[in-house]
Amino acid sequence: GEYSIFVGAYKKGDVAPNKVEAVIAENSAETDKKSNKLKIEDASILENTTSKITYFDLWNDVDLEYILNGTTVKENIIVNEKADKYSYTFTLKLKNLIPVCNDDNSISLLDSESDEEIYLIPTPYMYDNKGEISEEVRYEIKSDNGNNQYLLTVTADKEWIEEESRVFP
Repeated sequence: GEYSIFVGAYKKGDVAPNKVEAVIAENSAETDKKSNKLKIEDASILENTTSKITYFDLWNDVDLEYILNGTTVKENIIVNEKADKYSYTFTLKLKNLIPVCNDDNSISLLDSESDEEIYLIPTPYMYDNKGEISEEVRYEIKSDNGNNQYLLTVTADKEWIEEESRVFP
């Protein structure tokens, strides 16, 4: 349509990502026995479809996972071991969208002409393998070339991650 978002791995601190192959999980969807009788509008709704793609060891000891569930995309940065830094930068290329940081640390992607919110990158959070949750994660976004390209950096709290009770990944 009139909007598009490209996300690419850029850096972990000063370290560029490794060249890796993506692993795609099998798509799943609830099937309707009457699917051949659905209207095109109903058949095109993606709410019952889930897909997953994982880039293993994209950065040393860090995997990157995207889960498409219906019309939402969830990004997981999976930290497998302790590291020097927990800061990850991505390239965003936006078409007809402008990113704006919100007070709650989410990012609104606004229509470049009307300022209407079209998409929302929700407030980040992190959790360990025991399910312990922390919201001590921050976004930073800055223009990369002034040509609708931005650098989005996600930084997680080192102290929380390295707490003795933490369970990796």
